[in-house]
Amino acid sequence: KVEPIHARLRAAGFAPAISFYEADLASAKSIDAMMSRVLAELGHIDILINGGSVQYAGPLESMPVERWEQDIAVNLSACFHTCRRVLPGMRERNWGRIVNVSSSQGLVGSGYKAAYVAAKHGAVGMAKALALELVQTGITVNAIHPTAVCVTDTNSMAARAALATHPEWAETSDMMAEAALPSGNKAHPVGQ
Repeated sequence: KVEPIHARLRAAGFAPAISFYEADLASAKSIDAMMSRVLAELGHIDILINGGSVQYAGPLESMPVERWEQDIAVNLSACFHTCRRVLPGMRERNWGRIVNVSSSQGLVGSGYKAAYVAAKHGAVGMAKALALELVQTGITVNAIHPTAVCVTDTNSMAARAALATHPEWAETSDMMAEAALPSGNKAHPVGQ
């Protein structure tokens, strides 16, 4: 998946070094092995973006224990495992950037996603705690909170799928905010 993008960049006159490292983000051992490979090849990491995400949707009482554990491992514990491996080098150089990709649900939550919401809240809390630990250094830690967006284009595949699952959303299309997307469609955050 990375190679076609790399080829286009090279064709445009850019020659960035791009490497891909695979890991099972639900496995501390797999993450540790990946981080060992990365550090062996690159020597150190200046910028770490923790962006792994999985999500089980359904009532808490019917959530399989394995899904709870996977959601927490990928969405929260993976942040811990990668941070603990890059921090020694960042501290040594007194510089680094860490970004935990949370979610709007890491701030406010939503029903039927207990593990996801708990883990994303945890990723935000971890970023805040780590930022305070590192406040006297040149290392910054932040969390970002992407959200889903509904668009008025009900002909898109995503819109049709959403409306098939939630037909009641069709009634709100006339009340969407006036924020224009580059496509010319109108958009608003889901649930608002």
